[in-house]
This record gives sequence, C-alpha cells and structure tokens, in this order.
Amino acid sequence: MQAISNTAPGLARRLARILPGDVDSGTLLRGASLAFLLQVAGAGLAFAMQVLLGRWLGPTDFGAYAYVIAWSGLLAVAAGLGFPTTVLRFIPFYSSHGDWSRLRGVVRVSFLATLAASCVLAALGTAVVLVAHLAAGAAIDPNTIVGLWLVPLLALMRLQQETVRGFRRIGLAYAPSLVVRPLLVIAGAAACVALAHLTSTSALTVTAAAIACLLAIQIGLFWRGLDPAAKAAEPRYETRAWIRVALPLLLIASFTIVLSQTDIVMVGAFLGSHEAGLYTAASKTASLVGLVLIATTAIAAPMISSL
Repeated sequence: MQAISNTAPGLARRLARILPGDVDSGTLLRGASLAFLLQVAGAGLAFAMQVLLGRWLGPTDFGAYAYVIAWSGLLAVAAGLGFPTTVLRFIPFYSSHGDWSRLRGVVRVSFLATLAASCVLAALGTAVVLVAHLAAGAAIDPNTIVGLWLVPLLALMRLQQETVRGFRRIGLAYAPSLVVRPLLVIAGAAACVALAHLTSTSALTVTAAAIACLLAIQIGLFWRGLDPAAKAAEPRYETRAWIRVALPLLLIASFTIVLSQTDIVMVGAFLGSHEAGLYTAASKTASLVGLVLIATTAIAAPMISSL
C-alpha cells in the first residue's frame, strides 16, 4: 500500500508534464483510479451474482433470466434515444461556462424523453404480447411482461449514470449500477430461496425492484449535490439541437452493440453452442484488459467536453 501511495503522486507529476496546462492531472488520475476500482469490483460482483443465480435457478430458469435481461438491455439502448451520450457531451460544457439554464434544460428534456419513449415501447410491447397470446389461446409468459417493463428502468439508469458522470461524480455514477445493484439482487434472490422457490420471474422482479430503488436514491443524491445556482435556474430548451446530436449517437450505440454480439452469433452458427461457449468465455476474459481504457475515459470524457 505504501508503494502505491508513493507511486500516485509521481504519476500525477508525470501526467502534469505531458498534459496541457489547463488539464487537471490530479483529477484525471483520481477519477480514473476510482472508476477502475469500481469496474473491477463490479466485474467481480457481477460474476458472483451470475454464479449464484445459476446455482439457485438451474440451467433452464437461468437461461430464461439471462435471455430476458439481454433483450431488455438492447431495447433500453433504443429507448434512450442517444441521450446518455448526448448529456455527457453537453453537461460538462454548460457547467464549465456556468450556463445553468441550458444545463437544467438538457437534463430535463433527456429524462422526460427517455421516460416517455421507454414507457411507450414497454406498453406497445405488452399490448402486442397480450394480443398475440390471446389470439393463439396460449398462456402469457410473465417473464416477457416483466422484461418489457424493465426497459424504462434500465434506460433511465443508464441515462442517470451518464448525467452524473457529466458532473465528474464518478463514485455516484458507477457505484449504484456496478456495485450496489448486484449486491441487492443477490440479497433479494437469497431471500426468495430462503422463503420460497426462486424462479426466473421472481429473479427478474427482484432485479427490477433493485434498479428502481437505486434509481430513486441516485436521483435524490444527485439533486442534493447539485450546484444551488443550477437548482435556481429557469430551464432553457434547445431540443432540436440536442436531438440532432442524440440520433446519430443512438445509431453509433446500436452499431456497437450489434458488433459486440456478431462474433458470438457467427461462432455459434458455424461451430455450435459448445464452441460458442468456449469462445465467449475466452473473449470475455480478454476484454478485461479494456477496463483500464474504460476507467480512464470515465473521467476523461467529461473533462474533454469541458475543454
């Protein structure tokens, strides 16, 4: 620990020599270090959560749970309309210029647009599922319904994370989703196991409840720590300009998700599920190297926007 504490100031001094004079190397190093620690802790907790849910649910129910979570996450990206990246572009800029009116405006517009789009998407999806199952005389799968209403929660959680990150509050941005969320899901699932039988539907419900609680807490803490001048400012809206930025970013985010899944799909199609499983394990292990880059950009991106 002493070696680490001695290394950090030296690294900060070296960064100060190579970075422009108006870049705070200390802030960059502290933010990147905190983001890296949270990413590592989150990766470990997420792995533990998957292992425990797999043991408690069994292969069939765990497969159903993972499948619904995956598709809910994909739909949540679409429901975000590109605003998570948009707020990360504009919030640091408005904050550094003291433009509190536009800052309040972009925060409000992004939240309301994401809430409306995600709820409409969930409602339409629910209606289609109900009509299709009733027309076919089949039983309605509760997992699908719960998964559809996970979409607004996941979309808002991602938006709120990037909004808080825009203010460089890295701990509040990442700790709820990376650290506290898996802990709550593990605790809730363990309670279900102790009191009754854990199913994929109850596991999804526990996940939704955990996200809803964390979202409310994160919004409350964010608003409490907001600059008084920002709280008092009258919102000013430039919705068209923000949407012109948001939609291309939504397209980029969608392409990124497709590219991240294409290799696994192709391996499974050509070589079978067993080889796809081995490939997935290897690729996920190799992707841990990217945690350093992710941790650095967590604080670097809002600093770049400010500059």
